[in-house]
Amino acid sequence: MSDHHLSPLSRGYVPSEESRPSGAVTSPYAGAPTEFAAPMDEEAGPGIRAYLSALYRGKWVILTAALIGAAAWYGYSTFMAAVPQYAAQGRIWIQGSGRGDQGPIVTDELLQQSSWLDLLQTYAVLDPVVTDQRLYVRAHDPADAGLLEDLTLDGPVRAGSYRLTSPTGEGWILVRDNETVTRGVSPGTVLGTGMGFIWAPPSEAFREGRDIAFTLMTLRDAARDLREELVPTIDPRGSFLTIDFQGPDPERTADVVNAVMDQFVAVAADLKSSNLDAEAEVLLGQLRATEAELTAAEQALEAHQIQTVTLPSDRPYSVQGGTEMTRNPAFQEYFDLTAAADAARRDRERLQEILTSIPTGGLEVEALAFVPAADASPQLRPMVDALLDAQVERDGLLDRYTMEHPLVQEVSTRINRLEETMIPGILTELVQQLGAYEQQLATRRSASGASLSSIPPRTIQEAQLGRTVAITEELYADLQTRYMAAELARRSSIPDVSVLDRAVPPNDPVDGAPISIGLLIFFGVIGLAVAGVLLYDRFDSRIRTPDQVMSAFGLPVLGAIPRIQGARNGRGGSGQIRNLGQIREAFRQLRTSLEYAYGTAGPMLLTVSSSSMEEGKTLVSTNLGVSFAELGLRTVILDADTRRGDVHHFLGGTRTPGLTEFLQSSASGEEVIQSTSHPGLDFIGSGARVPHSPELLSSRRMGDLLAALRKMYDVILVDSPPLGAGADPLVLGSITGHMLFVVRSGTTEKDFAMAKLEPLDRLPIRVMGVVLNDYVPDKIGAYRYYGSYLPGYDVSSEAEAEPREERIIAGVGAGSQS
Repeated sequence: MSDHHLSPLSRGYVPSEESRPSGAVTSPYAGAPTEFAAPMDEEAGPGIRAYLSALYRGKWVILTAALIGAAAWYGYSTFMAAVPQYAAQGRIWIQGSGRGDQGPIVTDELLQQSSWLDLLQTYAVLDPVVTDQRLYVRAHDPADAGLLEDLTLDGPVRAGSYRLTSPTGEGWILVRDNETVTRGVSPGTVLGTGMGFIWAPPSEAFREGRDIAFTLMTLRDAARDLREELVPTIDPRGSFLTIDFQGPDPERTADVVNAVMDQFVAVAADLKSSNLDAEAEVLLGQLRATEAELTAAEQALEAHQIQTVTLPSDRPYSVQGGTEMTRNPAFQEYFDLTAAADAARRDRERLQEILTSIPTGGLEVEALAFVPAADASPQLRPMVDALLDAQVERDGLLDRYTMEHPLVQEVSTRINRLEETMIPGILTELVQQLGAYEQQLATRRSASGASLSSIPPRTIQEAQLGRTVAITEELYADLQTRYMAAELARRSSIPDVSVLDRAVPPNDPVDGAPISIGLLIFFGVIGLAVAGVLLYDRFDSRIRTPDQVMSAFGLPVLGAIPRIQGARNGRGGSGQIRNLGQIREAFRQLRTSLEYAYGTAGPMLLTVSSSSMEEGKTLVSTNLGVSFAELGLRTVILDADTRRGDVHHFLGGTRTPGLTEFLQSSASGEEVIQSTSHPGLDFIGSGARVPHSPELLSSRRMGDLLAALRKMYDVILVDSPPLGAGADPLVLGSITGHMLFVVRSGTTEKDFAMAKLEPLDRLPIRVMGVVLNDYVPDKIGAYRYYGSYLPGYDVSSEAEAEPREERIIAGVGAGSQS
C-alpha cells in the first residue's frame, strides 16, 4: 500500500453521515435494544435469582462453614456425652381468683400471672435455696463433691477458682486463681479463714498426689447462676407453674427443684399473710378513730340534752315523742331541709380541707371515712378501696424488695395516679355537687314560709347532734364488719400456691439437649456464612453478572465470553482448551449482535476499550477479528494502544514498524500492515513507543490512515488503551464514532467504570454495548445469557480425521484472559 492511497483528509477525521447507521445518535447509551436500555430499578433490590447466584459463587465458603459447624457439633456432642445431664421437673398449683365471692374470708389472688414468674426469680426465693443446697461451691470433678460437704460460708467471700493439693502427702497447699494463699502440714487444719468460708477437709483429701479443684462463688452470684439455669413456665390460664432444671447429679437436681418450690410457696404465703396483716391493721386504725368519733358525738348529744332539760317546753315543736311533729308536715319538711343543708355544709367543708392538704401532706385516706358524703359516693368509694389495696400490696412487697424493684415501682405508680389525679378529681367534683346541693336546699327552705322560721334553735341543734350520732354509728358498724372479715381471713387464710408435683431424681440422662444444641451450632455457623456471602455480594463493587452490567451502566450486553478452561503455552499460542466450542459460539454471538447494532451503512469502524488494564479488550479485539474474518469479511485490527500495545503477541506478528512509525511518516502503509495466519485478517502493530504518541493519534495522518483502511477492509477494529489510561480512547472513539466496552467479570470496579464512561456522553461517540469477559455461569439462570451451549452441536466436518485447528486466540499465561 503506497502513500498516494492515503488521500489527504482534514485533521481529526470524523466519519461522514452516510457511514453511520440510520438513526444513530452520539449518546453512549444509544443503540441499545429496548429491553436492555433502561437501568434496572435498584430500589427494588436484587431478586431471588441474584441471591441464589451469590450463594452459588460463595458455595465454597458455605461448604467450609458447614464442615466447621459439623466439627463443632461433633465436639460439643462428644463433650456433653462425657458429662451427662439429668433433668428434673416440679409443678406448683396457683389458686385462681375467678371463683366469685364465697364469704368474707375469700381474698383475691396475691399476684397476676406474669408476676408469679418474677417472684420465682427473686433473691428472696433463690438465696435460701443456694444456702440450703450449697450451690455456692462446685467441684470440678464430681468425684470430689463429697469432700466439700463441710464447706460453709462465713462472711464476705473471696470468690474464685481454688485448688487444694498435697504433693508429698505430708503437707498441703491451697491455691486461689493460680496464686498460693496458704500452706501447712497438719491435715486437721481449718481452711478458709479470712477468705469468707470455713472448711475442714477430711484426711483422705491430703493423700499424696491428691488434687481437689473447686469454684467458690458469692451467695448472690450463685443465686444469679441458678436463676439462669431454672426454666419456669406457666400455662395460659395461670393455674400451673412448671419448673425445669438440669444438672450432672440426678438426686441433687431433684433436691434443688424441690427446695425452690418449697421456698417459693413459703415466700408467697408470707407475702399473703403480710398483706392481710396490713389490711387488718389499717381497718383497725379506722375502726378506733370512728369509735372515738362516735363517743364524741354521743357525749355532745348527751351534754346538749342535759343543758336544755331545765328549759321551758317548746311544744308543739318538741321532737320528743314526735306526736306534734307528725301532725305538722310543713314543720317536718322545714326541719329536714335545715338538717340536710347543715350536713351538706359540714361534708363540703371537710372535703375542702382534705383537698387543700393534698399538695403539702398528701391525701388523708382515713379522713374520707368520716365524711358521709364521701363514703356514700359511688364514684369515690371504689377508688378509695383500690388505693387502700394498693398501699397494702406495696407494704407487703417492701418487706421483700427495694423501692427500685419493678413490682414496687408498678404499684407505686398506681398509688401516685390514684392519690394525685383520680381521687382529687372526684373530690373536686363532689365538693361542687355539695355546694350546689346546699344552694338548692336553701332555696327550698326559704320557700317553706316565714312562719316556720320560728323553729327553736335548740330543737334543730338536738336533731343535728342526733343525726351525727346515727351516721357515726352506721360508719362504725360498717368498719367493724370489714375489720372482723379481714381478721377472720388473716387467721384462716390458706396460701395462694402449693406444691402439686414434687421432683423425683431422674434415672436417665437427657439425650436431646446435646443434639438440639449441636444442631443450633451447626445451622448457626452455616447461617453466618450465608449472611456473610450475601452481605459481601451486596456491597461488592466488582461487576460479575450481566444483570449487574445493565443495572450499573444501562448498556446492552452484546456478548459474554466464558472463562478459558485449559493451559496456555506462551504468548500467542494455546494448549488444549476444554471449552473451545463455548468460546467460539460466544464470539459468533458477539459478532452477530455487533452486526445488528452497527447497521449496514459502510464498513464497520469500531474502537474497543475498557475501564482499566487486564480486562480483556485485546483478547476481545483479536478473537472478534478472527470471527469476522471467518465470515469472509476483510478485517484489520489496528493496535492504537501506543503506550503498551499487545496485539502482535496475540497474532504472532511484530510491534514495529507500526502505527507510530506511520504517523511520524517513517514508514509507509504497505510496511505497517501485517498479515496473520488467519485468512482475511490483517493487523497493524502499535509501533515504537514515543513520548508524544497521544498527540500523534489526533494528527491528520491518523485520519488519512482510517480513510484508506475504509476503502480496503469491511471491518476495522481499533484496539485502544483503557479509558483510565488517559485521553487516547476518547480521541480514538471520537474518530471512529463507535466504541465497544469490555468488562471483566470479578475484576472491573463498577464505580470506576461508571466514572470513566461518563465523559462519553459529551462526545460524538456511540457506545454499542458491553462485552462481559471471563464470565463463569453460575447455573442459576445461566441459559438466560451466554456461555452455555448444548453439547454435541459443535461445527465440524464429517470427513475430518484430525481435530480442527483451534481458531481461538488464547491469552498470555494460564488463566489470564486479559
